[in-house]
Amino acid sequence: MRPCKTEESAIATAERLGPIRAGVVAFSREVDIETDAYDTPIVLLEIGRLPPGLFE
Repeated sequence: MRPCKTEESAIATAERLGPIRAGVVAFSREVDIETDAYDTPIVLLEIGRLPPGLFE
């Protein structure tokens, strides 16, 4: 996992890693730092083969 600060950076990283990995996903999610609660991830880009139910 490579954390990125922006959606654009996450997509660019996934595009760069896509050709050398079996599967890559770029996603975004909101975090409430006061409660440490994470929202459901929003998929920005999928490349290659990914495990079924990855975000379930």
